[in-house]
Amino acid sequence: MSDMGAAQSFRQSPVGERPIVAFVFDGTLTIRDSFTAFLRWRVGAAGWAMGLARMAPALAAYLGDRDRGRIKAASVREFLHGVDRVALESEAERYAEQVWDRFMRPDALACWYARGLGGAHRVIVTAS
Repeated sequence: MSDMGAAQSFRQSPVGERPIVAFVFDGTLTIRDSFTAFLRWRVGAAGWAMGLARMAPALAAYLGDRDRGRIKAASVREFLHGVDRVALESEAERYAEQVWDRFMRPDALACWYARGLGGAHRVIVTAS
């Protein structure tokens, strides 16, 4: 992983009074939605297909109401039910290490790092 792709250097601690710069995660720092991609990676192709089949009622409801919160909650229930926090964090870190170089936008990361070097407190905004 390149220095620009190092997940650890992406984190920061708030210190003092600095300007705050917000970055949208999915579609700005990344090339696409990360929530669905992570779930699909986690359960594999067969698990994904079976989970989507079990989610048919929730998917049909989404077509009618377009409630993204409701469909995300259904996805969490289906694909993450019973997974403890430590295991989920470990899987998420493993996923990030595997996809970082092709999932993160280099131009957006350059802006992220430049703002940090300029003294801004950077925050990530996400619906996921």
